Amino acid sequence: MSDRQSQLTTLSRRTVLGAAAAVSALGGKAAEQDILIERAKAWLAIDAEARRLMVRWARLETRAARALDWFNLTDQAQASTLFGVEMARIDRELSLLYARREAEFEALAGLKAQDLAGVASKLAVASRLLAHEDSPAAGIVAGALADMQDLGWSHP
Repeated sequence: MSDRQSQLTTLSRRTVLGAAAAVSALGGKAAEQDILIERAKAWLAIDAEARRLMVRWARLETRAARALDWFNLTDQAQASTLFGVEMARIDRELSLLYARREAEFEALAGLKAQDLAGVASKLAVASRLLAHEDSPAAGIVAGALADMQDLGWSHP
């Protein structure tokens, strides 16, 4: 992956939220547009929390592997450790987050953008979905968001 494409697929959450929240000079149906932008923000927030929990789970598993020979323990033995209890809690929380994220996505997908802020909101979600894909589409979507910023879409 080229340095430019790597930069494009690693847009900060703040950049994505800033682009999504930008107010368009073109106008449009404000109430519907606000719903679209809020749905995108909600999806991005849920996704960020899920990513945070996945990192926490991975760190716990690494510590458990070092401290307890984790992968040679039975499922029951793993579940009885402090690591296992916390990892199970994270698994349950992730299941709930995934369901909420899917519901937000379905709601967002059904909304029509009324202006460039709505387009940016949808692109922000698409950029996150494609961030780890080995596809030229990931760079194109992230690049479109970066282009919008370069054209004057700044953080509110």
